[in-house]
Amino acid sequence: MWETTKRDFVVSWTRTIAFSCAENEYSFMRETDSLSENGSGDRKEEIMRATYRVFRTEGYAGLSISKIADEVGVSKSALYNHYSGKDELLVAFLEYVMDKYSDEIQHSDTENPIVYLKLFKKTLLSEESIENNGNSDVPIDLFETIMQLKVQAVHNEVFREHFTRDDQFEHERLADRVRSGIEEGYFQDVDPDATAEFVQTVVEGAILRQTTTDSTSLQNIRRELDEYLRCRLIADPEKFNLRD
Repeated sequence: MWETTKRDFVVSWTRTIAFSCAENEYSFMRETDSLSENGSGDRKEEIMRATYRVFRTEGYAGLSISKIADEVGVSKSALYNHYSGKDELLVAFLEYVMDKYSDEIQHSDTENPIVYLKLFKKTLLSEESIENNGNSDVPIDLFETIMQLKVQAVHNEVFREHFTRDDQFEHERLADRVRSGIEEGYFQDVDPDATAEFVQTVVEGAILRQTTTDSTSLQNIRRELDEYLRCRLIADPEKFNLRD
């Protein structure tokens, strides 16, 4: 039961980033076989897959409409009929991933606030999730792709707007879990939005540091986050234990 819930949770926290996603749910990113050309939906998926493949090999700087068109097997002008340039296409790619993620949430969300927070911490703040050492549910290349695009948000307003929407979406889900926990007696009467913002920032900051430096100890971060949750959030630490 626990392992099934954990797998469902991993699927529901795919992003950005969030940064994590289930390998089997996002296998469409790795497939190289051509899709049927019948219908705009099939063509869009083919373009999204091609965008991902080209991005993985070329990076942001090397990616172009021309290279994606070659990967799809269509003319460059055909892509320009739908996208004004690579940034618009990449935003469409991010929205495509987010749509897949949102669809999964409806089927695999975890209702119990304590279980939700425990899985949130265990899944995202684990060495396996970050390092992808062979036992992880997280396809690290998709995570790295999103990380590269997040860098563009520093000076690109289009990307910034997209990641702001995603961030707000994640924040609202976490804050809703805190509100539910307060109503059900699991949590103290805290500010749900402030708590969600703090936890989300700690987790995302830890992931960023772990993937870009060699100096971060996730064990220390988990321990301190546990202490924060025990003191500031959990109504009865003896009854409701968030530690692994």
